[in-house]
Amino acid sequence: PVVNPLAMKKSSFHFLLCLFLPLFLSSQTVTVSDQLILKDEAYYEVIPDGRGNVLLFLDQQNKVEVRGYDHELRKRWERELELDKKRPRVIQAVPMGSDFCVFYEFRHKLQPVLKVHRYSPGANLVDSTTIHIFEKLFYSPNYEIVVSEDKQTALIWFIEDMDKFNVFSFSMKNMELLWETQFTVDDFLYQRDFVQMLTDNEGNMYLVLDRKNRKAKADEHHFEVFVQGDLTDGLMRRHLINMANYLTFDVLWSFDNLNKNLVAAGLYSVNNTMRAEGYFFFHAKADDFTSQQLKFYEFEDEFVR
Repeated sequence: PVVNPLAMKKSSFHFLLCLFLPLFLSSQTVTVSDQLILKDEAYYEVIPDGRGNVLLFLDQQNKVEVRGYDHELRKRWERELELDKKRPRVIQAVPMGSDFCVFYEFRHKLQPVLKVHRYSPGANLVDSTTIHIFEKLFYSPNYEIVVSEDKQTALIWFIEDMDKFNVFSFSMKNMELLWETQFTVDDFLYQRDFVQMLTDNEGNMYLVLDRKNRKAKADEHHFEVFVQGDLTDGLMRRHLINMANYLTFDVLWSFDNLNKNLVAAGLYSVNNTMRAEGYFFFHAKADDFTSQQLKFYEFEDEFVR
C-alpha cells in the first residue's frame, strides 16, 4: 500500500492536538465575585494584599471604606476609613505590594492640604503625614499621581496657570517627602505638547513633551525631556531628542530601572500620522543623555499589505 505523507502529518497533528488540548484548557481558572453595584461618581481601587487575598478600596463621596475578599473572592470583612473631618477628597489609593497608601486633600482655613495615610493589609492605619500646605492656592488642583515600578515611590503633580508644574516626590516606604519643585515651561499647551510624566525607583522625575510634531514643522520635530531629583543634585536638566524629520505617534515612554535607562518606542511617518511607515526605538542613560540611541525600522511590504 502507498502511504500518503500528508495524511500522516495530519494524523500526527490531530493526535498531538488531542493529547495536549486538555493541558491548555485547564491552564487558566477564573474566579468571579458577587455583583457589586457602584454609583457613577464612586472611585474604587482593587488592591492585592500580598497574601493571596484582595482588598477593594471604595470612595463613595460620603463614605470611604475597604472590603476584604478571600482567594475565592468571598467578602470576609469591611472597614470604614477615617480621614480628616474637613471634607476630605480622595486623590488615589496606591497599592504597595502589601500595605497601601491613600493620598487625599482637605481644607484648613480655606487652604488645600495634601496628605497621605498608609494602611496595613487589614486596613489598619500604620502612618500618616502631611505632604504640603498650599498657602497661596485657593482652589483644589487636579492632581495626578505616577508610581515607581517597585511601588515604593510616588510622584504627585499638577499644573497651575496652564504652564506651571508643581511636583512632589514622595517615598511611600519611608513616608517622607523626598523633594518638591515648581517650574514653568515656555510655549506650552497641555493638549498639544504633554506626553508623559514618569518616575524611577529612586524618585527622580522625567517629564516628556512632544514638540512641533506636525507636517509643516517636521524638520524641527523633537522630544523635550526634563529631569530632576537626586540624580541631578536637585537641579533641572533639559534634554532634546531630534526625531530626524519624522512625525511620530502612539509613543510610549518607560523607565528601565535595571539598566537605569529612559526608553521609548512608537510609530513614525514621513507625511502624516494616518499611516505608519515604521517604528522607532529610543534609549538613553538617565545620567548621561549623550549615550542616547535612536533607531528607525521601516515596515516590510508584506506587513503593511
